[in-house]
Amino acid sequence: MPSFINLINDFLLKNSHFLNKEDLNLQLLSHEDYPSFRSVSDTFDYFGIENLAATVPIEALEQLPEFFLTLINIEGKSIFVSAHKTQNRISCKSTEKKLQQYSYADFKKIWSGTIIVVEKNTAPSNTKNRQTLVFLGIAAALTLLTLLYPFSLIATVIGLLAIIGIYISWLITKEELGIRDTITATLCSTLNEKGSCSNIINSKVRFLGLISLSTATGVFFVSQLMVLLFIGFDTTFFSIALFAAIPALLYSLYSQAYVLKEWCALCLATALLLVLEMGFVFTAPLIFTFNAAYWIKALLFITLVHLGINYTKALIEKNIALKKSEMDFFKFKRNYGLFTSLLYKKQLTNNTSIPQQHHVRFGSDNPVLTIQAVTNPLCGYCTDAFKAYYTLLEKYGTDIQIQFIFSVPYEKPDMLSTKIALAVLDAYSHNPKQALLLLKDWFDKKDISKWENKSGNPSPDKLQLLQSHRNWCDTNGILYTPATFINSYYYPNEYKTQEFILFADEMIEQFRETNILVTVN
Repeated sequence: MPSFINLINDFLLKNSHFLNKEDLNLQLLSHEDYPSFRSVSDTFDYFGIENLAATVPIEALEQLPEFFLTLINIEGKSIFVSAHKTQNRISCKSTEKKLQQYSYADFKKIWSGTIIVVEKNTAPSNTKNRQTLVFLGIAAALTLLTLLYPFSLIATVIGLLAIIGIYISWLITKEELGIRDTITATLCSTLNEKGSCSNIINSKVRFLGLISLSTATGVFFVSQLMVLLFIGFDTTFFSIALFAAIPALLYSLYSQAYVLKEWCALCLATALLLVLEMGFVFTAPLIFTFNAAYWIKALLFITLVHLGINYTKALIEKNIALKKSEMDFFKFKRNYGLFTSLLYKKQLTNNTSIPQQHHVRFGSDNPVLTIQAVTNPLCGYCTDAFKAYYTLLEKYGTDIQIQFIFSVPYEKPDMLSTKIALAVLDAYSHNPKQALLLLKDWFDKKDISKWENKSGNPSPDKLQLLQSHRNWCDTNGILYTPATFINSYYYPNEYKTQEFILFADEMIEQFRETNILVTVN
């Protein structure tokens, strides 16, 4: 259901969250409840996008942010929409890309009150900046080519038509390979009730079975553009090439009209481009001259383009197969039974060596789940792990308790990692929330210069606390960071720490139903 994914991606873009679309697809499609509110909220959690999924009173509509995801009821059917709230109206876009506008009063009549909202991203996006740079680079290159090579009017028009043809060829290739595209679906639905051109594009009658439509159009238009850019326009060559395309054009129209009895908008668009090119080339003064060097170079370009397109299509097909395998793997990996079976394979041998007064805990005082997190401020991998712990505390702080265990050289208070740990402990003794924010600030920025000149003259009780933490690590044979333990069980190596959020709801519910409260002594 790519339209659902496109709707979510569009919603994120409106809130200035720029994710890799392939990663977004993978996380959504591999979710066991896809498509659903839960799959969307869990996916946002996985990517660290602060969000709220809730059912709010109808009267709270005016207090909602400008953009939100919600459910509306149309003719007894619940429809998932992305809503845009303006001063007087609310615009709703569904997965079918239908845009409907409602007054506030009319919207409240069909609104369920179930919403997902996200916090708008105010940080600059490197992805967006890269996309802008790529676009500007392409525009600059085309402008430079135009200035350096003063093309004739016919050559310029043929070049522009070739560029359009390359884009249509790409859409045809995507349809042939089964890659769903909203632009293709929209174009094809204008002539085809099924909204798909794949039956025609993948039919056995395509170009007498010798070459696929995507390859034929790709080779034709890409070769045209390459020849124009690098060896110029030759009336004889382009006239003969277009004459040779006429049988294929007629056969395509005949197949659609009388054999398949369906029309393909992309095929007709290709035919229109060919007719336009013929109109410009055939009406120009035609002087047949044979330039052997030009023809050799042009045929070489055609051969290289054909080989390149075949190679590229093979790579795309391989990538699609790999994506499918990756999707199957993620679905398998997201199985709750598999996760718990791996979790319960190994338990801590001695989990009582840290005195109560030396615990550094955040979250619930009566937790359903207790997570012990062994960390070191200078550990590179601990950054992602801490972000996962912080997200868990934000979302499940009333059910989860996280106990941080510092594995730092307590006997060397001037070491940077020890300085940071001691500063956190000092903050914790006065205000635990400030201690957590101090840790977050460190892992977010890692501003070493801020800490290098700080004094390393700690109190004996803080050093003793760090010593008890280190002794706990030694007793349990924990020689690495980060290390995570859930209810005294080793977190599975097969999963990243940030992936625990995929199972947190089920695990909390499981332990709550059995009335098991877990604390670490």
